[in-house]
Amino acid sequence: AFMKFLILSLCVFSSSIALANSALDTRLKQISSRAGLTAIEHPKGYNENLYKLGGTLFGDRILSGNKNISCMDCHSLKQGLGDGLPLALDEGHIFTNEGRKKAKGKILGRHSPSLFNIGAGELSHMFWDGRVAYDDQAHEFYTPEAGLNGENPKYSDITSVLTSALSAQALFPMVDHAEMLGQPGTNDLSSAGSRREAWRRITLRVLSYPRYQYLLQKAYPGQQSFNIGHIAEAIAHFQRHAFVVKDTAWDQYLRGDLTALSDLEKQGAVVFATKGRCINCHAGRLLGGVGFQNVVSPQIGPGLDIQNNDEGRFYVTGRDSDRYKFKTPMLRNLKYTAPYFHSGSFANIDQVIEHYLGGANAIDDYDSSWLGFFERMVYGERLFVETDSYKKFRKKETAHPIMRRKAIRLNVEEVRALKAFLMDSLSQ
Repeated sequence: AFMKFLILSLCVFSSSIALANSALDTRLKQISSRAGLTAIEHPKGYNENLYKLGGTLFGDRILSGNKNISCMDCHSLKQGLGDGLPLALDEGHIFTNEGRKKAKGKILGRHSPSLFNIGAGELSHMFWDGRVAYDDQAHEFYTPEAGLNGENPKYSDITSVLTSALSAQALFPMVDHAEMLGQPGTNDLSSAGSRREAWRRITLRVLSYPRYQYLLQKAYPGQQSFNIGHIAEAIAHFQRHAFVVKDTAWDQYLRGDLTALSDLEKQGAVVFATKGRCINCHAGRLLGGVGFQNVVSPQIGPGLDIQNNDEGRFYVTGRDSDRYKFKTPMLRNLKYTAPYFHSGSFANIDQVIEHYLGGANAIDDYDSSWLGFFERMVYGERLFVETDSYKKFRKKETAHPIMRRKAIRLNVEEVRALKAFLMDSLSQ
């Protein structure tokens, strides 16, 4: 009798678990359908020769003025396609076995963003402030270089080769004195009087290598002459196909494998889309990447002006409503891409969640003590941390309503579930 009772109890318990799981799956199916949450698929149009050219260029320091830095040096697979630092270093840094270290160069104003899924077609804006953009319907670019922009660009020989915001973005680190070009007078590229001339000199440098002549001809058969557009397009093609993250547990779940997520992760996905309000900004199949928000992130480092300030999207649009807005990051492989936010101001996901729970006023309690390690081991100096109450007040003024209202309220179990979803379900 006891055994029958025990078996019956276990059956009832198992049924209860199954019902609970079924309810979670039903809820997530409704959420996914309503919010357009779909699995990542590999982009189409792969070209092996273009990929090989782009991959070689991505890792080659000859694209930099002083031949001392490549795209891969700031976007390393070992560091989650970033550099693992709160703030990037300019081309004057040095390399050690432990990573990058400041030498005679400067600390840059922003965190090196990760490149996972950077080639997705819906990404029409590039950089933290979106200063490079592409309208694929009109085939028009909007960039810091006027010659590339609009309906009839002056540099149409370049834009006619480019096919995306990503390929246009690839043009600019090469001609930025801090990122790759080098300080004026230090090399044959950095003394160019314009971006156009610097791009021409970079192209001539690349073409001076027989290997690249061969790779370019293979990638662009029948092409008689080459310009910087061919180089940038190849780099973008490589990134588009090399850095795809499409087989996370979350993607497998969205494709129909209901066992791909644990119960805790499913609960976290529900929190993400409901009480956590994450989905308000991190939406769509990429869970971000297509909008700009002010989430009152702390300002550390040099910023972009003499007061160590960084007003983000405002510098591009000039609209007051865009002050302190930055591009919403995508979330695949979030586990590997710390530190977080545009200034790399948070060391881990716990700090990020705590910031959102605190609302706009969380900035007043920002703890920067964790930066000490990087100050000692990498930067060799103290990083600026914004403490001015008026500047923080200005940042709060244009904050996302969710932050102003302190609308995210989660208990300990909900935080635990959300963290499991963000760290485990979304990482490959």
